[in-house]
Amino acid sequence: MTAPWLAESSGGRCPRCDDAYLEHTYLGAVAVDRCPACMGHWFRRGDLAELLKSPTLSYVANHVGGMRLPAVRVTAPPECPRCAIGLKRARPAQLNQAAVDVCPRCGGTWLDGVELQRVLAKQARGKDPLSWLLETIEFVLTSGRKPR
Repeated sequence: MTAPWLAESSGGRCPRCDDAYLEHTYLGAVAVDRCPACMGHWFRRGDLAELLKSPTLSYVANHVGGMRLPAVRVTAPPECPRCAIGLKRARPAQLNQAAVDVCPRCGGTWLDGVELQRVLAKQARGKDPLSWLLETIEFVLTSGRKPR
């Protein structure tokens, strides 16, 4: 049996550069689709919020912050890799005005590589080290369940 997220997001083209197919990967415990050409990331509805609340966020932010990002060649307005309709650009205040592209139908979110780095770095700086330590300890002690 195939995992539901594989069936929902497999085979889509990159909404930004349209040069490559998205490949499945994980950022912490969150399954995402990443473009190997431009390093942009596609999140299903709610998955970006889950990542930003994760006790492993500082680790993920350090990993993503170290990625080398190629220049992006935009060939067309971005389309949802799942629904094939145009994405809407937003700059939410809670994401430090980062440019995100959102699908109005499925609620998926696209972040270019540089925007993902910016969002994760800001969110990781937002918590003091003691909070991160306590959340990480609770995460480990509860066998991988999210802290409450």
